[in-house]
Formats: sequence, C-alpha cells, structure tokens
Amino acid sequence: ECTMASMGGRQAGFMNMPLSERPPGSSKVFVGQIGKATTEIEVQTLLERFGEILEVSIMRDALSGESKGCCFVMFAKRSAAEEAIRRLHNSHTMPSWRSPIQMSFAKGEEERVDAKLFVGFVPKAATEEDVRQMFKICGEVQEVFLMKDKGTGQPKGCAFVKYATVTEAKRAIDCISGKMSMPGGGEPLVVKWAENKAAVAPTAPTRLGAGAGA
Repeated sequence: ECTMASMGGRQAGFMNMPLSERPPGSSKVFVGQIGKATTEIEVQTLLERFGEILEVSIMRDALSGESKGCCFVMFAKRSAAEEAIRRLHNSHTMPSWRSPIQMSFAKGEEERVDAKLFVGFVPKAATEEDVRQMFKICGEVQEVFLMKDKGTGQPKGCAFVKYATVTEAKRAIDCISGKMSMPGGGEPLVVKWAENKAAVAPTAPTRLGAGAGA
C-alpha cells in the first residue's frame, strides 16, 4: 500500500525543486488510493477544476516501473489545494479503484506555508527591532515576536520571525542558521521553520524556549 512514509522513487520537475525555487504560492499535495491503473491525465482531469495544476507525478517502483497507486500533485495556489482536499479526501473514488482517495498536504508543506520561523539563541537583551534588523538582510520582515516567560515577563532568548514570502524565510534559514550571531550573543542563531501550534498561539507555553542563549 502506498503511503507518504513508504514511498520511494524519483519526483521530477516542480516536485524536485528546492522550496526557494518553486513558484510562489504553490502547494504540493499527496494523493493516495488512486489505484495502480490510474494515469497522470486522469488525476489532473479530476483536480484541475479546483485550480491550475503545475504537475502530477505518480510514484512508481524503481525496478518494475509499476505504479504504487499514489501520487504527488503540485497546485499553483494553496487555496486550490485546500479546496480539493476538503471536497475529495475520503469521499471520491477513482473509477479503477475500490477505496476513496486520501489527500493531504505533502510532508513539510503545512509548517512552511506561513513563512514563519523560530529563532533560538537570541540574546535576552535584544529587542524586537534588533531582531528585525538582523533578519531584514534576507527579505521583508512582517512580524517579530520575542518569547517571554509568562510568570516573570523575562525574555526566553528565542523569537518568531515572519517573512512576506516562503522564499525569503528559506533564505534566512540557509544564510543565518548556525552561521551568524547577534551582538551580545555567544552562540550562532538557530533558525528553523516554526511549528504550526506555535505559529497559531505563540504566547502558549512551548518547548521551543529550551536551549535559548543568554
């Protein structure tokens, strides 16, 4: 059975592009339970009513070339991907198969879509403006949020930074994480994609504060 955890094989074209090089706003979706006889054209025909499809890539066995009964689909817009998942997941069955298709955003898509980053080892004396100045070298910074202890109000030594685009956020990870430190900070900054739960409620207690620099 084809699942995201069990898949092998090569993804071509847009599927194989680094996130920073993909068309802005595009979203990759995993589609399972399509049946081994289903073709790329059939998948595209089913999904293109929700919006532009950039690519369909059916996963195939590396040796036999036989379909594994699942695929990845690259939508030009996230809104189209969301609507397709909402309308078809576990409710539509392909003509050549017996079970409803299973649709979800591909691994890594959810936490990256908001272009929000977690930043560790921020000096506790740093202000939001200090962080903004540090990160604007990689693009337009829309938001900076310094994490503080709910009891004492003291900085935890970490922050969230939100960019205007995913491309800018990816650039910050590549250029800053583990390579650059802020004035007054002894350790290089750790920059990674923010977890969804943290992005939704950054004031909630979170393990992301662990390991912050002084």
